Amino acid sequence: MQRYYFRSTSVKIARMWSSWLLKHYPEPFDYAEAGVDKLHLDAPDEKLMEFLPMFDVVVLSSGHWFAKKSVYILNNEIVGGQLWSPPKSHQDKMKINSIQAYDISAETILTSILAHPKYKGHTIVCSYSPDHYEGGAWEHGWIVHGEGEASWSGRTGGERIHKCHACTTG
Repeated sequence: MQRYYFRSTSVKIARMWSSWLLKHYPEPFDYAEAGVDKLHLDAPDEKLMEFLPMFDVVVLSSGHWFAKKSVYILNNEIVGGQLWSPPKSHQDKMKINSIQAYDISAETILTSILAHPKYKGHTIVCSYSPDHYEGGAWEHGWIVHGEGEASWSGRTGGERIHKCHACTTG
């Protein structure tokens, strides 16, 4: 955790990193091997919950967490994964995709914060919007900020993009 103190205003800011805001670990679980993050979709990050009462304001900010190799666990049962495949004998048990996992995790952390008996602060949720532009799909990696040519990793997209809409978090 990083802590900042601003004397002129007596404001303290702490920055905590939690990859998923959920309970997670790399150890083996059931048939999921070691080295892959196991995410308990129904359990909040224990460190975050431990420090929560110390804060007056908590800002939750999100991104593409689901694009990491991980195993989804719900009610102590493996129910899905991202960039991970179960053994063939267990593939029929995969019930949750990454979008559903993200939804469940958001509900878990928000419900856990609300139910925390010692947290009396405010919580700000910053939703995430990937960069995109009019007439194109965000999932293809194209990024345009303002009017100009679309590019992917510095290459010219070959078309002019007008009336681009800037996406911001928050």
